Amino acid sequence: MSYSPEELKAKLTGGLIPATPVMFDREHRFHDRAHEAYVSFMSSQPVAGVAVWAHTGRGLLLDDEIARRVLQQWRQEIADKPLIVGAGALSMASAAAAGGADALLAYPPTWLKQHERRDSLIVEHHERLSSVGLPIILFYLYEAAGGVSYSATVLDELLSLPNVVGIKMATLDSVMNSENSRAAATPLETSAAIARAKTIPPPPAIPWKNRQITSRPADGASAHNTEASAQTRVDPSSSRRRPQASDIGPRISCPTTMPMTSAVSVSWTAD
Repeated sequence: MSYSPEELKAKLTGGLIPATPVMFDREHRFHDRAHEAYVSFMSSQPVAGVAVWAHTGRGLLLDDEIARRVLQQWRQEIADKPLIVGAGALSMASAAAAGGADALLAYPPTWLKQHERRDSLIVEHHERLSSVGLPIILFYLYEAAGGVSYSATVLDELLSLPNVVGIKMATLDSVMNSENSRAAATPLETSAAIARAKTIPPPPAIPWKNRQITSRPADGASAHNTEASAQTRVDPSSSRRRPQASDIGPRISCPTTMPMTSAVSVSWTAD
């Protein structure tokens, strides 16, 4: 089935949209049965929709035949849920539409990263994808993972396109990029400063009053031993196991009796 931009937003809001992988065997051949089993399992899960040909599924690297089979399997299994399909170019968007996509996930145009008209051409690229006639979800992927940084101006223009219904955030390298995107997605009458403030959760309630902090120098070894005892002491009658040093993590993850050069003991009182 097809969705208008507003219908798609209503269908996806508050739901989970997994970006799905593609199964290959040890010889790097598409594993048809494994993929069918995965698609069948996921179709029974409480998801709002599914994203295929996405970054997780290496959509830009699939050959045409495998991409077609992947899309066909998903379309057959989730006929009643939105199918969002990755698109890195107009030809890919057209193939997605022909295969039954309900919306496009617009890959960032990395080939424009160093272009002198980068910002305007990024917007033009998304306008061309819009010509396919499907709703679009923007894909903001950080540059270290192969994406492009979108300026606040570019985000404003992209989010103003009539077919754009949302944005997939993958800016794991920058909190501010996420905040700028959220600000750009708010109504125009709300300033960016207010929009950013609204995304910051309120501080937790303070569980004590009149906190009094005291500190005193302490012998490093004894302070550390005391702290270690407090963390690891177990009632002999208890069946709980003592904490053990990790076999795979750093050795400093567990308390030791190695002397520290300095230590501070901090405590507080509550009314």
